[in-house]
Amino acid sequence: MKRSIAQLKEWFRRGKYPTESQFRDWLESYVHKDETVPVSQVEDLPRLLNGKFSTSRGESVEREAAALRLKFDRHKEDADDEFEKIENNRQALVAEDERQQGEIDAQQAQINTATGQLETVRKLLHSGASWTTVKAAFDVLGGNYSSLWALANTVKTFLEASDTSDATINRWQELESFLQGITDTDSLTGLLETMKQEIGTAYLNDLRKTADELSGIPATYAELVERRARGGMLPGTLYRITDYETMVANDPEARSAGHPFDVVVMALDEHTLSERAWAMHSARDAAGYFGKSKLEAWQVWYCLDNDDTRFQWADTTRGKGVIYRLIDEWGNDCPYDFKNVQFKRCNTTGDFVDNVVDDADWPNTHYILSPSMNGQADMTADETDYKWLYTFTYLEQMQDVRDASLINEVNADFESAYYNKACNCNEMQAYYIGEFIDDTTFATQALNNIVLSSYDEENGAAVKMYGNKWGAGCFNMTFHEHCYGNSFGVNCYCLIGFKLYYNTFGNDCDGNTFGNGCWYNTFGNSCGGNTFGNDFYRNTFGNSCVGNTFGNYFQYNTFGNSCNGNTFGNYFRYNTFGNECYNNTFGNGCNYNTFGNDCDGNTFGNYFWYNTFGNECYNNTFGNDCDSNTFGNSCGGNTFGNYLQYITAGEGVKYLNVTGGSDVKHFVQNAHILNGTSGKDSKNLLTVGLPEMSTVCRYVGQNTAGVLKIWVPADLV
Repeated sequence: MKRSIAQLKEWFRRGKYPTESQFRDWLESYVHKDETVPVSQVEDLPRLLNGKFSTSRGESVEREAAALRLKFDRHKEDADDEFEKIENNRQALVAEDERQQGEIDAQQAQINTATGQLETVRKLLHSGASWTTVKAAFDVLGGNYSSLWALANTVKTFLEASDTSDATINRWQELESFLQGITDTDSLTGLLETMKQEIGTAYLNDLRKTADELSGIPATYAELVERRARGGMLPGTLYRITDYETMVANDPEARSAGHPFDVVVMALDEHTLSERAWAMHSARDAAGYFGKSKLEAWQVWYCLDNDDTRFQWADTTRGKGVIYRLIDEWGNDCPYDFKNVQFKRCNTTGDFVDNVVDDADWPNTHYILSPSMNGQADMTADETDYKWLYTFTYLEQMQDVRDASLINEVNADFESAYYNKACNCNEMQAYYIGEFIDDTTFATQALNNIVLSSYDEENGAAVKMYGNKWGAGCFNMTFHEHCYGNSFGVNCYCLIGFKLYYNTFGNDCDGNTFGNGCWYNTFGNSCGGNTFGNDFYRNTFGNSCVGNTFGNYFQYNTFGNSCNGNTFGNYFRYNTFGNECYNNTFGNGCNYNTFGNDCDGNTFGNYFWYNTFGNECYNNTFGNDCDSNTFGNSCGGNTFGNYLQYITAGEGVKYLNVTGGSDVKHFVQNAHILNGTSGKDSKNLLTVGLPEMSTVCRYVGQNTAGVLKIWVPADLV
């Protein structure tokens, strides 16, 4: 029936819940149920119908409607995206729920299986079965020792509980019924403790076995090659080659010492091994050769293939792979297994050995040249008398040839680095050659035949071989009696040195021989064919200095470019040579000189010092004890007698014969030869006679008629 508006509002206000009859009365109360709705009953409708609506306002409403529609469409797109994300998340949650349910079902199956084995456990405990029997029975549980251990712990904890209530007794009675037959003579807690220990021990043993396998599955070289060939390697698994041994082939001047260690490699996939490897102590090293070495710190580059197109020394018949780079715990870095590879050195004779090497009187240092180096610096190698030396060798009169990189001894009597450094921080880059194999040329890595040896006769095991660096392509070198702090450029070869340290060699230096005490030198590129005497240090050589022979005690000199074919006497020091000074011969005691460019073909007598030569001074001959002279540019073809000092020659001075000095107490001195003073030619020298021991400066020159004049300028005042 119809109800008033007030009644309907009371029934339907917020928070109210109308009954079915009230809802029916609400429907029947609409005024239009039986008749039309009077316009007057619609609030404000007459005013709106009779009012005016402007065009501009209509357009404004249309624009507002369009904007609202656009906003609605945009919100609808955003809502559709969110609904799609929600659906995706829902599907992911459903999938995760199904996965977790699968795990729960699997775990429940395991629990059900374990429950079915309780009778087996009871019988085993009752019979006191051995561990072998117990383990065999437990194998049906998948070897899940940890679960059984937890079970034993749970029962043991229950039995040791202090609660003696009836409930506990009832539980104990139930357990006693389950474990029928256990007598008072057997301690149930003891049986469970024993079972726990046996199960735990076996479990730990299995874990250790698994850990050992993960640390390196043992395999012989042949087994690993076969496993790789059939694709049987497990990615990420380590394989320990237990029969590895360094082999050397195709090089008559090298061999392997055969000291064993194991190599550990890692599989990248079923057919590929990483060439970054490790080293481990080997059971084959019964003598403990590497006993004091930290092989676990070594870095190894290893190729399983005996590929002689990559490695010239690879043994294709007996090889067990190739180590082509090794860094030990001391930072020594060589492009081969320098712990095993040895190089041949022959007993060497010649003037250099007699005059330089024998100063030390150590027979071990006479083993200098290999057969491929024979004839260098007029030395001869006896190829029937040879020794096998390591890259870093400790020598004691040839009676004890040891690998110096394995010596970590210190001299307790000394604290300085000299006595407590042995062999460390040496770095060599690889040496490559062109190999023609089966009609194909390969860039093949080869052994570099570089040997350093050291032995301190006074201080035992003190050796000094550290901080040396070799660039790519260096080969055929021998350095005896300490060698440290040197840097060799690219393609340096056929170098021999004694007590060589803190030197820098440019690229392409070859055929040089350095005497004892050669240090703090800088050699430019392409310096080769030189022989340097003892105590030669702190020199700087320019480029292309070749074919020179330097006497002893030659130091603090600087050579310009293209200085070659020179012979320098002893005690020649503190000199500076200009470019292209070559074919010169200097006597002993020539020092503190400065030579200009293009000074060549000169011969200097002994005790010639404090001189300055200008450019293009050539074909000059100086007697002994000539010092403190200055020559101008383009001076050539002159002959200076003995005992000359404090003489200055201007530019273009040539073809002169300067005389007057007789001995060390009667020098010709204090003269200035003017520019252009010259004889006719090299066969018609102009003789310049000067008084000895002059205390005033004399000038020497020619007048316009070409007549020689000698005068004292002060006399003209």
